[in-house]
Amino acid sequence: MVLFNDKNVVTSALAEPERSYLKLTEGMCNKNYPDEFELIFNSNEDLLSLQIAKKMWDDIPLDERSNFSTLYLQYCPYSLQEDLSTFRIVADLINDLNFSTVIVADPHSTTVPTLLRRCNVWYPIKEFLNKYEKQYPGGVWDFLFYMSSEDAIKYTKAIERPYSYRYAAKRPITTNGTDPDYDIVATEDDLRGEEILLIVDASACACRDIQAVVSKLYAMGVAYIDLYITHLRAADKAFIKECVDGKQPVRTVYSYDYLQIIKSDKICETVTLN
Repeated sequence: MVLFNDKNVVTSALAEPERSYLKLTEGMCNKNYPDEFELIFNSNEDLLSLQIAKKMWDDIPLDERSNFSTLYLQYCPYSLQEDLSTFRIVADLINDLNFSTVIVADPHSTTVPTLLRRCNVWYPIKEFLNKYEKQYPGGVWDFLFYMSSEDAIKYTKAIERPYSYRYAAKRPITTNGTDPDYDIVATEDDLRGEEILLIVDASACACRDIQAVVSKLYAMGVAYIDLYITHLRAADKAFIKECVDGKQPVRTVYSYDYLQIIKSDKICETVTLN
């Protein structure tokens, strides 16, 4: 799906380009404000929709629209480490659209901003923690917990604050060939009685991965776990409930509404699970 200035752009009716053009321009273009595109990637068709929408925008007379365009990417398709050769093609496609600036939320790889022209990287977790640090100066969590050492390195650098953290290490061979198994890189003395924030990338972890780590953390004596999930889409609410299906006392799941954070003081949406 492609949003233009917060409204869904209809580009699927390729046989009726005039109708799509009217959908794009009607009441949504203002030459006094930057025009914003957001790509919510579900399939390669969304990349085609983005191309069509931007080309339509380019065709609008300059006196009827802004000359500044922003693309928001809350998830970069094919940007996981194993897919970077494909992402180079996607980056070329986006670069050819010539956006004034591209904002990427929480990229999986440092290669992403180097391949995208006029790219700015944004980490919502930094704003999230800053907000809670102001609201609770004494601290909310004893430490942060990550699903991998790679995540620990990436987020520690992004947060720019000296938060204590621990992490898990996934074993290369699972116990029965299907269920994931993790080593917790911490001792029981580190964890006993502690309250932690578990930071998870929904696009890189399955529910069973989260459940495996949560179970081990509670077995090692953790008092409470809160979950912060990046790259969580509206359609993934079932993902949340499956991750914490009542068997483990996860207190709260935090996520974010990508455009709303940038445009307002709303830093996160909170989902409290019964």
